[in-house]
Amino acid sequence: MKGLEPSIYEELTKKQHGLCAICKQPETKTRDGFVKQLALDHNHKTLEVRGLLCQTCNSAIGLLLENPALFLEAVNYLENSHTDVFIAPERVLLKKDVADVF
Repeated sequence: MKGLEPSIYEELTKKQHGLCAICKQPETKTRDGFVKQLALDHNHKTLEVRGLLCQTCNSAIGLLLENPALFLEAVNYLENSHTDVFIAPERVLLKKDVADVF
């Protein structure tokens, strides 16, 4: 975001202990051999700064259109998706056969 005072970024970095506000991990993505800074996340409508995010979490928010309802649907999907078919590197397995493989 243009015009942001460096002191605000530094303050957020300190407050978040240099970690992503969502996954609580440091940034790992690199550019030109250097680890990138955490991304300054902001509301694209109001321009209000929300915090610092790693590239992965920042991308996830963007891909889900900053829509909390989509995030809740994703959580629901992950928590409730139980399938009887698993994909293994060399074949498709039925749930009853998985215990024999792992």
